[in-house]
Amino acid sequence: MNFEWLDGLRAPVPGLLHALAWIALAIWALTRPIDSVLEGAPDRRRWRDLRLWVLPLAAIQVALYLLF
Repeated sequence: MNFEWLDGLRAPVPGLLHALAWIALAIWALTRPIDSVLEGAPDRRRWRDLRLWVLPLAAIQVALYLLF
């Protein structure tokens, strides 16, 4: 594969693309049904809902890619 076209991208573009990928991943995770998220969990406690964990983690990643 020829990836020479990537050399022509301006510096902020890869970071922006990475941030968009994290946002897309967060949206995907938030749209998962609760039963699939808690499958195999011993109980249905709120802290086990991984959809809540993805928000701060994705926000940190997006901030890092946009700032640096």
